[in-house]
Amino acid sequence: LGPGARRITPVRRQRDWSYRVREICGPGWLIAGDASGFIDPVLSTGVFLAMHAGYLAARALVSTLARGTDEAAALAGYERAHRELFADLLRMVRFYYQQTLSFDDYFWESKRIMMTADTELRPQKAFMILTSGLVRNLALDELQAAQAARQAGAIGGAGGGLDVHDPAELGFVCAERRHDDGDGRPAALYLLLEPRRPAEPALARTRNLQITCLAPRFGNDPLRDARLRGPLQGIIDRVRALDDQPGEALALYWRRRRGALVDHLRGLGPAFSLIRIFGE
Repeated sequence: LGPGARRITPVRRQRDWSYRVREICGPGWLIAGDASGFIDPVLSTGVFLAMHAGYLAARALVSTLARGTDEAAALAGYERAHRELFADLLRMVRFYYQQTLSFDDYFWESKRIMMTADTELRPQKAFMILTSGLVRNLALDELQAAQAARQAGAIGGAGGGLDVHDPAELGFVCAERRHDDGDGRPAALYLLLEPRRPAEPALARTRNLQITCLAPRFGNDPLRDARLRGPLQGIIDRVRALDDQPGEALALYWRRRRGALVDHLRGLGPAFSLIRIFGE
């Protein structure tokens, strides 16, 4: 500024830069990414929102142009899904900005966002799932491990079975899936595999593991829904059949059986898609 510049407004400070455009779609148009809304980038939530908005927008366009879905219905589904995701992420970000919180408050707020009041889930686990950019992406680990094995084989003339990136211990493995039966409201399902703990509630138990499915849109009781009951029972049966070694830790189970389990999760039919697999 030049020497003659002078301040004409009070000095202000602002912490939360989040915003959402009032209308993000209409006849013949929609907006996505930062043009439709922005979340202050705590734990990369803004990046996730922008990329997921692109996915939702593409889904709406494909359903209209390629599948003949009514444009107004497709856009309404896009607007609804975007608004729900934005509201959940914004609530968490604004909660972070409060300055009078204890360490455990973040965990409990995560549980309140994701779960119903009667869900028996440790709040620390809800926090890990909601902010899962902080935990290991096991699908990426598998890719890196395969690359490392190929490189070692090329250098040393061997390398079969090398898997240097596998985690030595796992507290849980979470497979995030999306259920979409064409009603315009795709629902997130979080399938959790954990070491067996008889005192904790679970959807099912196998020799060494317990299985839980977090399904906020289904009241976290997915077996009551006829659309989910069969596929979930199939997953339980598959996990149980693969869990055949007494006393095997979750990390060893995942290392040994992940290929077969992932193949099963990917083959559940067109209404189910596997989004990612991560673990702690």
